[in-house]
Amino acid sequence: MRSIKLLALVAIIVCPRISEGHTFTGRVERVIDGDTIIVSASLPSCPSVQLHRIRLAEIDAPELKAPGGQESKQALEDMILRKTVTVEWKHRGKYRRIIGMVFLGEEYINHVLLTGAWAIRYAARK
Repeated sequence: MRSIKLLALVAIIVCPRISEGHTFTGRVERVIDGDTIIVSASLPSCPSVQLHRIRLAEIDAPELKAPGGQESKQALEDMILRKTVTVEWKHRGKYRRIIGMVFLGEEYINHVLLTGAWAIRYAARK
């Protein structure tokens, strides 16, 4: 157990986190809800794979317990779970999540959720 903690500490020190304003490709490991996913990705500067929490930009899906919440999550899972996606992003939100545009090939997933009525347009307050 101690060696795992040490290895994790070394990875944090040696492997830089993705800095702001990047594009990366990774595998969707989990769909949290209709607008939040977990992506595993490695960086060119670091061979180890890290998990990144992604909040899909410009959309707002219902909470899981709200009407439509489970359907929104299921739609997103059906589209991208265990698939390789590209994430384009510029900043992190107030909960330190990456706020990103998610693409499956050429398909803009954020937009697909909007057009399928699984989410509504969200504009962050300035």
